[in-house]
Amino acid sequence: MKEKGIKVKYIYDPDYIKNVDELERYVNPETLELEAFKEPMPHSATELWMGNAIEGKAKACVGDCIFDKYFPEFYTMILSKLGIDPAGIDVSLYQDEPYLQEIYNKLDPKFKDLDILIINAEPKSGQFTYDKKKLEDVCSKLSKTFKIAVTTPLDEDKSVVCTMTDNLKLQDIGAISTHAKHIIAVHSGPLMACYTAATKASVKKWIILNDWDVKHSEINNVVLTHNYDYSIIEQHIK
Repeated sequence: MKEKGIKVKYIYDPDYIKNVDELERYVNPETLELEAFKEPMPHSATELWMGNAIEGKAKACVGDCIFDKYFPEFYTMILSKLGIDPAGIDVSLYQDEPYLQEIYNKLDPKFKDLDILIINAEPKSGQFTYDKKKLEDVCSKLSKTFKIAVTTPLDEDKSVVCTMTDNLKLQDIGAISTHAKHIIAVHSGPLMACYTAATKASVKKWIILNDWDVKHSEINNVVLTHNYDYSIIEQHIK
């Protein structure tokens, strides 16, 4: 994009994205500009919500969707839109993000070399039947046996290490994931930061909580729909 002098304006919904600083950490100002959505939407804008087919080129990621096959189609469509030949460009979901290692090196040791990173954020798109207490009980039990960290603080067990409590951001969660042995995650926004080449290589098994049965073809994973009791999850960690 820099070579071609292309700069993209990314229009976000401030009612949905409350913490704009999360986006800003990913922005290269030479190629991307953020702008809060306001009516009317520019006619030239391209809607990027994965729940809809995008200009007939990237299919909607709904129903029987294979997540890591959807994104190469999505990225290829975006490159085409920008007039960039995708040949020779990595369009994998699992991108190489070497800067995460520098972030990881600066983290508190309690977030390093985790047995399990647990993304227990409440989903915002109805993709998972979220029982906060049930999930917190699972997190608390796992913390007695494994070195874990959660992304949303537990109401009762304050001894469990939490990224939000330490004011860590999505990029930091992505860095933590690059050295984690397992990931248990509600299939929600924070999980996107973990789809990196380093995390793909590090994580032995991904346990994904999603009632929509979204699939992944390139990682060792299991999708738990509705039933995520401790006994079920424990079987997949061993």
